[in-house]
Amino acid sequence: MMQSIAVLVVTNILYLTPISVFSAVPSLPPSQTIEPMLIDFNTTLTFYENETRSLVRTKNIRLDYRYCLEYRVKIEGRRSRLRTYACRMSSGGRCTYGEYRGAVGTFNDEHCDYIRAWMYRSDWYAFFFAFERRPRNFRDETHRRRYLRRLRKRHVNVKVSLILGGIKRCEKACG
Repeated sequence: MMQSIAVLVVTNILYLTPISVFSAVPSLPPSQTIEPMLIDFNTTLTFYENETRSLVRTKNIRLDYRYCLEYRVKIEGRRSRLRTYACRMSSGGRCTYGEYRGAVGTFNDEHCDYIRAWMYRSDWYAFFFAFERRPRNFRDETHRRRYLRRLRKRHVNVKVSLILGGIKRCEKACG
């Protein structure tokens, strides 16, 4: 059976998505699907070392191209990644995509960025933030058990800090 494929080009990435499951919400494989936690604007989120995946979203808000969501990101660790999505929630909506990856010892570096609504007329948008931490691979079971024993004895470090600055005019964001 041949299935139609929709090609969606968003910032920095090309998605090939079956048309039958195409929606405005970023999707994961069915075995890894998690429900997004609803957050408010002007909040601070932290993701810890022992978390492997989290998905949060803002409530739907009506915006036009002059307004942006400002956010600040601190991220550390080669296996840590924060993905940001701005999704137009009306029918035929699309999502834009941005990604941050950490490096060792970079948690003190704060990045300020904003997500812009791209429609000239006001429309409904929601913003999604997905944190992923790739699990560590081990050569054998002995190394894995030793690592987990050490991990339980130490305190859990913060790997990603996300501060939502709220909706602002784009020319004043990150200023």
